[in-house]
Amino acid sequence: MLGIKTRHAPIGGDIADKIRDAVARVAAGQLNERVTLQKRYVADNGILNLFLLQGDTKLLENLVAVELNRRFRGTPEEPSLYYYNKGVEVDFCVPSARLAIQVSYSLADADTRDRGVNGLLRFLDAYPDYQGLIITRDTEELIAVGGTTIKATPVWQWLLGAE
Repeated sequence: MLGIKTRHAPIGGDIADKIRDAVARVAAGQLNERVTLQKRYVADNGILNLFLLQGDTKLLENLVAVELNRRFRGTPEEPSLYYYNKGVEVDFCVPSARLAIQVSYSLADADTRDRGVNGLLRFLDAYPDYQGLIITRDTEELIAVGGTTIKATPVWQWLLGAE
């Protein structure tokens, strides 16, 4: 019997199997790699939330992955979702839209802000024809560094297409 432990109580047996069968996964492969390394996302944030203790950032990233999957994946231009991980990690890359996306719950913490902005800057140095976007819970601003501008937008605006 396979058991799944949650923050509330263990789930075992048939229930765990039914949950596993019901959860569709969204995968993002690494950009420019022959062997595709994948990050996995769950199609339903409600189910994911059952298994996370303090998952605000993970839930936000998962929400963005599901929406990117809905918007782009499986189209002739975009057969897959991608991320970038060469010295820095960029959460999502959408080649057909020339878009690099970082997901940060908040930019209030200086280390988190620097990691997100610097990761995108390094990516944009390698791929100058892309635009950088940071999706946050509630921050909206333009971040100008050198000759590069990165837009930070709240997730609700991005989901509505108002970014």
